[in-house]
Amino acid sequence: MKGMSTTLSEKPKTAAEASASAGKSGRGELYIYAWNELAGGFYKSYFSSYISMLFTNVYMFSANLTAVLQTITNLSSYIVAPLSAYIVDHFHFKSGKYWPYIIVCLPGIGILYLLMFALPLLSPNASKLAVVVLCINVVVLIFNNLGANANRQIYARVCKTPKDRSNVSMWAKIARDGMKTVLGMIYPLLLVYFMSVYKNEPKAWAVVALIFGIPPIILYIINGIWVKNSQIERDALKQAAAEKASGKKQGATIIDTLKGIFANRHMLCAFFAFGFTKLYYFSFLTGGSYTFRYYFENFSLFAVFSTGCTLLAIIGAFGTPVLRKLFKDVKYTFAASIGIQAVLMLAALFVYRADRPWPSMIIIFATFFFNGVSDTMSMPLFVGASDWANWKYKTNDVGLTMAIWGLALNVGSLANTWIRTWVLNAGGFNAKALAAKGAVVPAALKQTLWLYNTVIPFACMVAATLLIFFGYGLKDSDIENCRRENAERLGTK
Repeated sequence: MKGMSTTLSEKPKTAAEASASAGKSGRGELYIYAWNELAGGFYKSYFSSYISMLFTNVYMFSANLTAVLQTITNLSSYIVAPLSAYIVDHFHFKSGKYWPYIIVCLPGIGILYLLMFALPLLSPNASKLAVVVLCINVVVLIFNNLGANANRQIYARVCKTPKDRSNVSMWAKIARDGMKTVLGMIYPLLLVYFMSVYKNEPKAWAVVALIFGIPPIILYIINGIWVKNSQIERDALKQAAAEKASGKKQGATIIDTLKGIFANRHMLCAFFAFGFTKLYYFSFLTGGSYTFRYYFENFSLFAVFSTGCTLLAIIGAFGTPVLRKLFKDVKYTFAASIGIQAVLMLAALFVYRADRPWPSMIIIFATFFFNGVSDTMSMPLFVGASDWANWKYKTNDVGLTMAIWGLALNVGSLANTWIRTWVLNAGGFNAKALAAKGAVVPAALKQTLWLYNTVIPFACMVAATLLIFFGYGLKDSDIENCRRENAERLGTK
């Protein structure tokens, strides 16, 4: 539908009239979220994926210190994520509600990552910079949550139907993992190349960071400009003006919103199930740098593995509409995809071996096809639970409820950090000793890395399948009924 052209200088509408303009965004604005994920593919493929190895192999932090730093950052997210979501949901700037967070915070992350990867070159003893690194990580966390929550709220408010939510989530997955696929082929090879050229590992890491740190900054700035000129941004400002004029806000109290999270079994089951799937994901891709360097003892092969995983995930995302048509509902499509991954990981227990890298990789590739489906369906799962919360508790907030999606991801990341730390310590990992010429990888380390790549992922997928199949009670028809009644209550279309 054609967007409304009323300006803020005109007489403000009532809150209900302003809300009624929601849903009039152009179809193109559905894909603002996907563009954001395209840019995020740069950060996730190198900076996020390699941060642990940067700490242990470049800063020369111990595995325990690395775990402490990442644990503090992850635990901080449980304060930062809901607070930032509440800020984005309830406060806005004079010039806009969403775009200032996107155009300032998300490019700012790239600048901070470049600084973090350059610090070992600027300091005579990088191992003493733990406090500085922690501070940078916390600022990155704050910026990431403000920017990401703005984008998730745009997604939740623009995508009205389960079909739109699934389609946009699919394209976001394809954009994010497509970028990670392209860069996944390049990053490990560039690291190896620059290490051989400079004979200086910190310099190699910094150069690669510079090469791939600039493009996402530019992409996020473009995204911010797009959002600034979008209909949803104009609608948000009109509604804010109407609420100010009427003295009434359509949002709910923080207590009502929290009920929509903690008294919402659908949201809680989605939270823990998605957390398990992300633990599975991180064990292979962020822990893969250790697996290929010390288990298969072929670090260059990690480029093939990471590329293959993300490529298969993209193909799986493309196949999501077919599986969704087969299983009908978001719930059953998600449950089926993670159930199939559980079966494949059961087979991996008998296939995954250090002397058989290709068969080991192939079976993980197969799981990542279905991981592409489950990752695509995760966001619609959470939005559906958010619709139910708004219906049940008569709210109109999506910030805190959608922030739970990001917190679930952090749960998976934090659990992976702890498990990976146990794996390295139990295996006798010592980066300095293993860097020596002719060093032999301890058998104990190989054994714990095998557990990390087989038993733990299998358990994760079994648990996630049971949670969704038996705990998440919303079908698409239930979600549509909630959304329709919410719209009638709020006067939206």
